[in-house]
Order: sequence, then C-alpha cells, then structure tokens
Amino acid sequence: MVIITTKKGADGALTVGVASKVSTSSANKLPEVQTVFGPGSLSANGVLNTASYNSWGPKIPADSTKYDNIGNFFRHSIVYDNNVNVSGGNKNGSFFCPVPTTNRMVSFRKRIMRRRHSDLTASSVMAV
Repeated sequence: MVIITTKKGADGALTVGVASKVSTSSANKLPEVQTVFGPGSLSANGVLNTASYNSWGPKIPADSTKYDNIGNFFRHSIVYDNNVNVSGGNKNGSFFCPVPTTNRMVSFRKRIMRRRHSDLTASSVMAV
C-alpha cells in the first residue's frame, strides 16, 4: 500500500494560518451586436414573421433606442479569497483543517456569489 500525504499538521503547538487575496475579473472581448435589423425572419412563402427571435426582420429606424444587453450583462467583478487554517499535532498524530472562503462581487443584477467549504485531514500513529 502507498499513502501520499500532501498537507498535515506539524508537531508542537496549535498553529493558525491566515491568507487573503483580492482580484478583479472582467470580460476581455464581447461579441459584436447586430443593430441594423430588427426581430423577424422570412418564411418559405416569403411572408415576414416578426414574432421570431431571429434578427433579420425589417431595418431598425435610426431614431430607435438600441439596447446593449450583452455589454450590460458582463460587467467588472471583484473576487475576495480568504483562507484560514488550523493545524497541530504531536508524535502520535496530526491534523490540518483549511476553511477557504470565496466572495465574488458580480455587478450584473447586483449579486454576490459565495463559496465556502472545509476539509479535515488527520493522521494518527497507533501502538501495536
């Protein structure tokens, strides 16, 4: 049997570690928006169907309001990553418990996405 240990508590006193990071995120490139033609499509018999979601209907008048839904959806966001961990041990065993938290402040619809999880790794030497 092979056991691979990646992180473990160290011998000695209880240790608490804290790490924080702030980063930003935004879309690098957005697709071009078609703003020449309105909704609609031609059916096989040549009749214009304006109830269609296709964008090949009549030309949009120059004085009409044009909306940039793609640009309004993808906005700049800020990401906060915080990590607290507790570890400890002695000659008979050790433990390591990280508790990372990620908060992503997303601008679309003023939402905050949060992710939290924790792990516990423990090892023990048993006398035979």
